[in-house]
Parts: sequence; structure tokens; C-alpha cells
Amino acid sequence: MKGISYRGNRICFGRFAFQALEPAWITSRQIEARPTETRMGSGKGSHEYWVSIVKLGQILYEMDGVSEIVAKDAISIAASKMPIRT
Repeated sequence: MKGISYRGNRICFGRFAFQALEPAWITSRQIEARPTETRMGSGKGSHEYWVSIVKLGQILYEMDGVSEIVAKDAISIAASKMPIRT
């Protein structure tokens, strides 16, 4: 995936933000797949999982109304669960 995010790369609604430091596909389990025991042809398979394309520098989450310490803790917990560097 090439390029950086030209939109969605500034904090708009909060004081603290969670920003992607590398491009990636974030999945929620959606891609097409056919069962192995079906014959070829007759259209595509059903959706298996969803993908969201995240570009370099894109803001993923913003927060406001909490102290800086709470925001740092929340962002570090969320970053540990993400498959990309933030």
C-alpha cells in the first residue's frame, strides 16, 4: 500500500489521538471465500471478513474529556491490540 493520508490526518474532535505510523489493512473478518467442496464456476463465494485500508498518518481514534494520563494509558492499551505501529 503506497502513499500517506491526506485526509483524516489532523485532530478535529478531541485533544488526544491515535495515529497510524504504517499503512495496513485492518480486518474485521470480511473477504470472499468459497467452500473447498464446491465446484468451480457459479459465481463468487460469500463474504468472509471486512477490510479497512489504513494509510500512513491516518487518525484512527480521537478522545477528549479525560486527563492526559488516562488518555496515554488508553492509547497504549489500544495500540497493543492493533496489528500496526501507532
